[in-house]
Amino acid sequence: MMAEIETVKERAVRYARSLEEKVAERTRELETLSRHDALTGVLNRRAFDEALRLEITRAKRGAKPLVLLYVDIDDFKAVNDARGHQKGDEALRLLADVLTEASRESDIVARLGGDEFCVVLPGVDLEGANEYCERLIRTLRTRDPTLALSIGVSPTGPLEFEEPEQLLHAADMRMYEEKARHHDGLHPDAAGLAVS
Repeated sequence: MMAEIETVKERAVRYARSLEEKVAERTRELETLSRHDALTGVLNRRAFDEALRLEITRAKRGAKPLVLLYVDIDDFKAVNDARGHQKGDEALRLLADVLTEASRESDIVARLGGDEFCVVLPGVDLEGANEYCERLIRTLRTRDPTLALSIGVSPTGPLEFEEPEQLLHAADMRMYEEKARHHDGLHPDAAGLAVS
């Protein structure tokens, strides 16, 4: 009788451990889903906001520069209309892949929504940001030469730092300035930068 009780007890303990492992795994999966964009796999807006704050704090502490890029596909609605929403989704996934490929491990890539992405480049100045953008544009052209980007570049640090909201707003405004230039026919190539 005691042996049977011990056997049942061991089974119950194994079952409880198995449930705990499943719950822990599911919790990890939910955490990943809550922080990453479902379509592209890069960080979502919520996770990006947290990461940007953290990176600005680190940059201040280390007195290092930081650059925020605001990236947008030109005429994305036309891409969706001409190619269909599935092709539009493929374009978004492609851009996320290309942004990630062009990035270092320490860089942060996020989709804010629609066709708008941001990249945080810690420890990078304007020259480094321009090199990143050139790499990005070259890679995108080899994968899909029909896509064009507008990129707003907003630096901060190493001596004075913008608050996250100000930095994001400045990058967004610069991206729209570049997009307006594209619509006016003032860009010689498939992507442009608005930098200050």
